[in-house]
Amino acid sequence: MTSRREVLQLGAFGALGLANMEGNDNDVPTVPLPTQSQLAPANMPVPYAGVFRRPPVLAPYQTGFDEGDPDRPFARYALTQKLGQAQFVPGLSTTIAGYNGIFPGPTIRARQGTRCEVRIRNALPAKGLLHPSAFRTVTHLHGSASLPQYDGYANDVTAPGDVKNYHYPNWQNARTLWYHEHNHHVTAQNVYAGLAAFYPLSDAYERAQLPQGEFDVPLMISDALFNADGSLGYNDRLHSGFYGDIILVNGVPWPTMKVKPRIYRFRVLDTSPSRTYRPTLSTGDPIYVVGTDGGMVPIVQPVASWRHATGERYEILIDFRKYPVGQKIELRNLSNKNNANFVNTNKIMRFEVVADSGSSLGSISAIPATLDDGGSVNPHQGGIATMSLTPDMAGE
Repeated sequence: MTSRREVLQLGAFGALGLANMEGNDNDVPTVPLPTQSQLAPANMPVPYAGVFRRPPVLAPYQTGFDEGDPDRPFARYALTQKLGQAQFVPGLSTTIAGYNGIFPGPTIRARQGTRCEVRIRNALPAKGLLHPSAFRTVTHLHGSASLPQYDGYANDVTAPGDVKNYHYPNWQNARTLWYHEHNHHVTAQNVYAGLAAFYPLSDAYERAQLPQGEFDVPLMISDALFNADGSLGYNDRLHSGFYGDIILVNGVPWPTMKVKPRIYRFRVLDTSPSRTYRPTLSTGDPIYVVGTDGGMVPIVQPVASWRHATGERYEILIDFRKYPVGQKIELRNLSNKNNANFVNTNKIMRFEVVADSGSSLGSISAIPATLDDGGSVNPHQGGIATMSLTPDMAGE
């Protein structure tokens, strides 16, 4: 049972970009729910023992041009929402609900000007994994200027066995989008169960200035707690917030990623139901912010850490060129107010520098000071980068 002190410590449950993430008020548990993982010691993941992995990229099943208009390309994709088995913790399997049965779901890499059609089939069971409601789904492309009928509003549900085609114009400038489940009242549970994936949108300006390919890496950060049998546990403390004791990056607890001594771009997304993060490097070296939810920033911002809330995307550069082969650098979490922290939630992942071999295609040779997006971002900004604003500028 949640104590008064716990409730005060956790604070209010803020969606911060994921509307209607709270559960149904009628779903009051009849038995106490765990607040930490119930795994046996042999099944508890060890920080940095896991191997980093990237979500697979989904290939379109059809591409082409509108009839009679060679300037209007299209790409068509197909996804199935279904149950799958994930290996989150040692020795145990976890049932998830994911796009194509995996978490994170397949990444869709779209290009500005190429219209995408995404056909999504709901092959999930009648009832949800973490709630008793029907497993009807809604898909929302977060950050996209979509038409209303394809925006994934919370009551536009697709029942199990049904299909919906979503159309995305992709006319915006380059930015990191993501698609996720968005059903009214159960968004938090369904995203936590696995229905989330990346949708990076690129354009010519971004491709010319920022790392690509091998050096353009999505990082989906989430937290989880597990029951003794490896199944997902869920306890939002009567809507005051869900806080897991295990941090996942792309579905791997505290992974280690091998990196070359080059500049990497990371697209960082927080899909935790409630937890916010404050990432920082263990070396104290700067991290360079090159993009936010709205696309590339005009002035690259070196930071020691940044506050990252649920649903937000930040694009960052980390320069590994100064480190010797074999050095290990941790991406740590300084946390923020109102989080519930556990023994290892101050860790996110680790990088290990390896020899620079193979192709350097997609890399850049220096950290840029400014970025040119063709004039499409913040045209009324007057030359002041949002991240350069200070409290004393208030009221000016």
